Amino acid sequence: MSFNTIIIGAGWAGAVAARLLSAAGRSVLVLEARDRVGGRAFTLADQPGQSIPVDLGCSAIHGYNEGNPVREIAARLGVKVTVAAPKPQAILAPNGGQVDERLGGNLRRATNAARDHAREMLPDTRIALSSYLLNSTSPLFEGLADPTQQKYAVQLANMLQIPLGASLDEVGMRWYGFEDNFAGSDGAPEGGFQQLVTKVIAEAQQAGAKLQLGEVVSSVVLDESQSGSVQVTTNKGTYTAQTVLCTIPLGVLQSPTSPTFLPALPARRVSVIARTKVGALNKLVVSYPTAWWPQDRGSFVLLPEDPSDSGTGILPAAAISDVLKRTTVLVLPISSAPSSDSSDSKAMLMLLIGGDAAIALEGFNAGNSTDLRDATHAYLLKRLLPTPTSPSAPAPMHAFLTTWSSDPYSLGATTTPVPIGDSVSPLDFAELGKPLWGGRLGWAGEHTSVHHRGSIAGAVESGVREGERLQRLLSVWDGEGEGR
Repeated sequence: MSFNTIIIGAGWAGAVAARLLSAAGRSVLVLEARDRVGGRAFTLADQPGQSIPVDLGCSAIHGYNEGNPVREIAARLGVKVTVAAPKPQAILAPNGGQVDERLGGNLRRATNAARDHAREMLPDTRIALSSYLLNSTSPLFEGLADPTQQKYAVQLANMLQIPLGASLDEVGMRWYGFEDNFAGSDGAPEGGFQQLVTKVIAEAQQAGAKLQLGEVVSSVVLDESQSGSVQVTTNKGTYTAQTVLCTIPLGVLQSPTSPTFLPALPARRVSVIARTKVGALNKLVVSYPTAWWPQDRGSFVLLPEDPSDSGTGILPAAAISDVLKRTTVLVLPISSAPSSDSSDSKAMLMLLIGGDAAIALEGFNAGNSTDLRDATHAYLLKRLLPTPTSPSAPAPMHAFLTTWSSDPYSLGATTTPVPIGDSVSPLDFAELGKPLWGGRLGWAGEHTSVHHRGSIAGAVESGVREGERLQRLLSVWDGEGEGR
């Protein structure tokens, strides 16, 4: 059987495109390598000691009240979305004490000033974000005469490697803040993101799309004869279609396990795929029978205990504790974390770890680990309850760590902002999304969005873009769109 379109990947981009095309009456086959849908939308549920779903991949609808298209998807499907009321953040020094309250405000002002500087001054492409943020004249150090507080300010700034996926030394200053992305309010869908994207796939299936799991694509080949069909070969068979939409994550496209494309991809595309940086971010969840941490804070920033920490150089590490104490860690009580509005969620803590530290942690665990659970608990106990008079904490019940950088179907978290270097620019994301083979081979995913890379909005936007483009192309071919 031949299809109008084969979509490689059942994450957000693939799901949205499949729904759009199948609703238009097109025959669609979705091939997914994993045994589940969602891709990097991964919701952990039904684990020991866990009463609610926890999102370990994408975890927030950023800009929920500011125009993010995922809001419309949730509303259409009747999925409740919660925008949590903000709570204050605690920034904790290695000794357990809270640091100068001005540090958080200073970092916000410094990052805003960096965006303004990049826009107005057009820095050299070889200048890193760190050169501005950590400069002695940076707003980061405003009002901080004490060298210890200045050191804490640097360590706090290194927390940016969590949302960036890369160190401050790797991110380029010239294009910092170029994107016009969604920001402001953060929404969390009830039941988690994997359930939401599953509902989108179900819509596509109800409209006639076929979904096949466990299909690892090895080649995509264009028949260059008059028929112009495309053949997709997987570990289970070969399928034919008029068009193909590739939503494979960029980390996989960069690897030796990437499918073979024939004819070969153009040199420009190959170069852009190779030089666009994929970031590192992992989440570590520890569950408890009862909450034991301070309840008046929405999050905790744990500055590194190792005074030599510079935000890089974590690898290699001899023990889990070495990784945790040498990097800045963001800790979210699950009641304030995305995907939760249940009081039961107070018995969980989520640690967000980025950059080299995220990669280093993967060496100690592949999913569930007693050693990981106990080592993380000891670290949290020391940092959140630092005094002998502090309340006691219950023993941890369960821990789970994501391993996105070694996951064979992601090989990284998401793309990072444009790195340092003469050859890179935001146009690389546009190049990654350009159709090839006369429009028969399309590309979608967060890495193909100039303004929304690294987010659900980018994946959704690209899925809509390519779904609509392919529908127009197919309409021309079957005579429906002649003259348009």
